[in-house]
Amino acid sequence: MATRRNSHYRPFPSLIACVVLLLHYSSAQFDHFKLVLTWPHSFCLVYPGKCHRTPLPLNFTIHGLWPDKQKGKTSPCKKYPVSPLNDKNLELRLEESWPDLRRDSKLGFSTIFWKEQWDKHGSCAWPLYNYEKYFLKALEFKDKFDVLGHLVQDSLGPGTSPTVSRNLVNKTISQATTGIPILKCPSNYLTEVVICFKPTGVVVVACPQPPKDPCPNENVNFP
Repeated sequence: MATRRNSHYRPFPSLIACVVLLLHYSSAQFDHFKLVLTWPHSFCLVYPGKCHRTPLPLNFTIHGLWPDKQKGKTSPCKKYPVSPLNDKNLELRLEESWPDLRRDSKLGFSTIFWKEQWDKHGSCAWPLYNYEKYFLKALEFKDKFDVLGHLVQDSLGPGTSPTVSRNLVNKTISQATTGIPILKCPSNYLTEVVICFKPTGVVVVACPQPPKDPCPNENVNFP
């Protein structure tokens, strides 16, 4: 009598293979994410001609979530067809955490800015993250740490004193995140904080430091 094959187990090897190939493909494209956070008041002082947001957010906002590699450069991102976000709750969360500071809030959601960031950076994370999952991952990363709260707790909040110590800011963020951030201080204003994560999960890693320090002075303005 012929032995009856158990079909229940057949899909699993192929499923596992697909997952492995997906992770391998993604890791070949990038090995970490850079979550780039902007301090709106510094941005508007450094780039007054670009700042049109009213009122200004009182917390760090997302500039972008950028796939990157420790060594070498990521391949140019391919453009993939995307569907508009149809989740109003997600759009509201993005507008709060990821607003376009170059655009007045009265003009509605920052959908053009989000699409720009996806086309320039986010699509490099495909197929590990599609359009919607990319934004959800950015919000997940940002919500993991209250960067401003930690700085305020250590008496390094905005306007606390004429300047703050770059080294102390770096130390506070490092202790809060267990990673090594990048600080960007154009015109000596603390304007951006970069926190690096593994592509999956919310595990923080040390950011690869750029050859030229983007925040070279010890005392920086943090309005």
